[in-house]
Amino acid sequence: MTMGTSGMKYSLISRDWITDCIEITHSGYTGDGMICLAGCDKTIPGVTMVLPRLNAYGVVIYGGTMLPGCGKQHSNLSAGSPFEAIGSYSRGLIDIEDLEDVECHAIPGAGACGGMFTANTMSSVVETLGLTLPGSASGVATDNENKVTEKKKQEVKEAVKTLFAVMKSGKKARDILTRKAFENAVTVMYALGGSTNGVLHLLALARESEVEFSIDDFNKIGGKVPLIVNLKPHGKYQMADLDKIGGLPVSHSLYLSVFH
Repeated sequence: MTMGTSGMKYSLISRDWITDCIEITHSGYTGDGMICLAGCDKTIPGVTMVLPRLNAYGVVIYGGTMLPGCGKQHSNLSAGSPFEAIGSYSRGLIDIEDLEDVECHAIPGAGACGGMFTANTMSSVVETLGLTLPGSASGVATDNENKVTEKKKQEVKEAVKTLFAVMKSGKKARDILTRKAFENAVTVMYALGGSTNGVLHLLALARESEVEFSIDDFNKIGGKVPLIVNLKPHGKYQMADLDKIGGLPVSHSLYLSVFH
């Protein structure tokens, strides 16, 4: 809504505002634990940062990625496709009908941008950190009829059970968000070709967790990690495709089998 306007100045700081709002609500009502629902770029780190800040019991649920778009002339479209199409049109590589086809079909329904942009980068990071259910980072938000998937409904039920299990175990956020957890998260981020915004959000999460972690650590860890997933915007496929073959756990297994 604010793309190309001064409203974009508020994009990043909205993350901290989200964290503050949840902190106020949770602490004000003296909650015992929380389930945090995240949707897109800033909401994922926003709802996650509050857990180590309060050292609370909590589970994060990702709303899910969107399905690939399919037009009359173009398929496998993502939220980034219109940007590329506008550039192609301005250079005379496609005509106005092609541009309209892309713009009208790039986003077929609810969910976050389908490629490895900020949202799916952070959903992968948070799953690796251990704050969401295994395999949930790649789940699509809706089916072809734009209805919430059965998998997502089941995930919500399991999240409730998990929260009570976590509370019973006595493990709070800072028990989970260790230095090793952050090293694993950076490894996965690099292996997936994640967004550079992951650097900003991981550093903020580490700060809230009182874990010593700096931007230099990204170079030390990332320099040893190969790119193993062929996802947009640098590749061919989308997060929904990764979900079809098993999601993030498959990427973990592939990395371990090939490079260890």
